[in-house]
Amino acid sequence: MRNFFRNYQELIKSDSFIKFEKELSHLLDIELSKDLKEVETVKNWMTNLNGKSFKHNGLSTNINSLFIHSYNHSEKGSYPSGVEFDYYGNKISKELADIIFISSFYYKNKKVLEKVTFNQAKWGKIKFTTSSWKIDQGQLYLLSRLPRFNGVKGSIIQNKDYYINNISKCLTSYGLMNKENFVFISTNYLLTAMAGKKSVNLKDFQSLNISVNNMNLNFPILEDDIFYYELFYFLEKYCRRNDCCLSIFNKLFRTSSIYFTNNTFEFLSEYLRGNIGEIIYNDISKIVNNSANNLLSDIIENIKNLAYVKKNQEAEQFIQNYDSSDNIRIDNVEFKEPNKGLGIIQAKVNLGE
Repeated sequence: MRNFFRNYQELIKSDSFIKFEKELSHLLDIELSKDLKEVETVKNWMTNLNGKSFKHNGLSTNINSLFIHSYNHSEKGSYPSGVEFDYYGNKISKELADIIFISSFYYKNKKVLEKVTFNQAKWGKIKFTTSSWKIDQGQLYLLSRLPRFNGVKGSIIQNKDYYINNISKCLTSYGLMNKENFVFISTNYLLTAMAGKKSVNLKDFQSLNISVNNMNLNFPILEDDIFYYELFYFLEKYCRRNDCCLSIFNKLFRTSSIYFTNNTFEFLSEYLRGNIGEIIYNDISKIVNNSANNLLSDIIENIKNLAYVKKNQEAEQFIQNYDSSDNIRIDNVEFKEPNKGLGIIQAKVNLGE
């Protein structure tokens, strides 16, 4: 595994990677500048990013993305990620995400680490010297607390009870958009910034202790120093031999993440480095968020249905590029065009043989 970290450091320090993250960030900013509705912006992001890739000395990053249309917005469950939950004694339905950001890291053709965040995109307006966004309170309740929920009719999320653990407090997040920028913030920190209000603006973030980003161990934690690589080798060998992976490696690989980015480029840079979202699979320390991993797996299964049962070519291409089994579970999942949609994007990083 030492080579896994060496290769990661080589990849992110390469000129090819730096060029790649700047080019992708520019593509996203161009779509933001068009001042479209959030659904159209997300759709264009998924279309423009899909298939983008780069290689460096046998290492590579590939972007795999898909936009899914859904029911007419006026119907109950009109969101492709629509879920139903109890909101202070009333059953209501809201969407779980506009975009699902997935980061998957592979070594020797085996998945080593995967992170995900369910992101709610909000389009705001620039007023005077700042920008503001209205936040739906029911949706904020859902994303900040993750109560028991189930998918509604027409949703890509199955109609069964989900109880999801948010260990890192970054499993859910918001993407605050305007025609100049994309501000990423975890739901819990957004809640803090709002301080009981029903909207948020850029000035509200000034009161946050954003330095908390630097207090967490992000992926990967080891610097480019031969001492740490040798230490990792010793610990790995000792733990495998003595079956004590959880006690030591859990301290080395915390389920932490970046909680806030100021702009589109910052977000893209952290996302491509694997510093965005909750760790749902970790073959190194065996830290796994089973509840979140099962939710994502169910979503992928329903995309398979869309691909192979509904004969959706874009979904089929996404599944072929995604790391998943060939087993297809046939469910009664129905998708219609358009007003709302769900974007799913996977940054698939190959760190060598």
